[in-house]
Amino acid sequence: MEAETAKIRAETAKLNAERRKIIVDTLLAPFALGVAVTVGLSGVILVLLKQFGVS
Repeated sequence: MEAETAKIRAETAKLNAERRKIIVDTLLAPFALGVAVTVGLSGVILVLLKQFGVS
């Protein structure tokens, strides 16, 4: 009985960790994408400014 309980607890902990990872990935993915787009856009804007001799 004890071994069975320990097995169930271990499985539950594993599932909880996986769920937490999915939640974190779901929350962070749009944020990371936003950062990448922002960095990309600022790079493009800087190149355009340099080309037009503004900065």
